[in-house]
Amino acid sequence: MQKALTNKTLEALKPQQKRYEVHDLHCPGMSVRVSAHGQKVFSVKFRYGLGQKRMKLGVFPRITLATAREKAQDILRQVDEGIDPTKRRRSPDMKVEAVCGEFIRLHAKARNKSWREAERILEREFVGTFGQRDIRDIKRFDVLEIMDGAVARGSTYQANRILSNIRKLFNWCVERGIVHATPINGLNVDRRAKRTPLAG
Repeated sequence: MQKALTNKTLEALKPQQKRYEVHDLHCPGMSVRVSAHGQKVFSVKFRYGLGQKRMKLGVFPRITLATAREKAQDILRQVDEGIDPTKRRRSPDMKVEAVCGEFIRLHAKARNKSWREAERILEREFVGTFGQRDIRDIKRFDVLEIMDGAVARGSTYQANRILSNIRKLFNWCVERGIVHATPINGLNVDRRAKRTPLAG
């Protein structure tokens, strides 16, 4: 069965007596399997060498349709480059530097024409400060420290841009399951950018 998958389509898929599969018309190779218990699992099939392989992408709605398509397209790009993605599976690198690199490669480049500016800000301000830290250990005060540094340099606009890009990064990390929650949830960009740093 083939469908142009949408969130509404996925929610409407009901379990049947036997597992069945629906192929996504918008992302050739990707499909969702619906188990007899109603679990919906994204996967992507591809041909490498003489054989056909399948890789699991995640379970809906724990990962979104958009994220599943991003992951599928990344896997298919690797195959096009002559790489077997099943051989590259390893423990994910959770360091800030590695995660930021993946964010730019998989998300920003595909969605943002000004991705180079986002990359520059994250590299200089976030990676430059916390590059070898585990991103799961980054706290709210760590981000505020970076912003206070920009304000102290007289650049409230830059503080605003820093927070905006770090916010997008952490929202992506939540969607990917890298972190459970963003440490800067509810932080107001404009109000925070006008904050006067404490005198020391």
